[in-house]
Amino acid sequence: MHSGGVVLISGTGSSCRVLLDDGRVFGVGGWGHVIGDGGSAFWIAIRAIRLIFDEDDGMETPHESTALIRKLMLEHFKIEDKVDILEHLYNKFKKSHIASFTKVMAQRKCVKAAKHK
Repeated sequence: MHSGGVVLISGTGSSCRVLLDDGRVFGVGGWGHVIGDGGSAFWIAIRAIRLIFDEDDGMETPHESTALIRKLMLEHFKIEDKVDILEHLYNKFKKSHIASFTKVMAQRKCVKAAKHK
């Protein structure tokens, strides 16, 4: 006899699995940061960083000012200019460090702007 349930993981990555009463299992996410960790701290941080680049490139018009996100990004990653973030994303990549930017944004209440991308 099965009893249904849900397992939801939302941290640096994300994954959700549902066990139905009849034993069938369905899932969403858990495919890693490149393909599918939607809603995870890493995913939110990358969306925020991408928003800065897309706004500057004229590809995105944010609903809210990105000035605070930009300031926090420079401070958190200890960089002088947005392009310096590329070093963290490619040469010194550490998923947990990128994800930790989400906590910084949440503490300053600016995650909402990042999620609107």
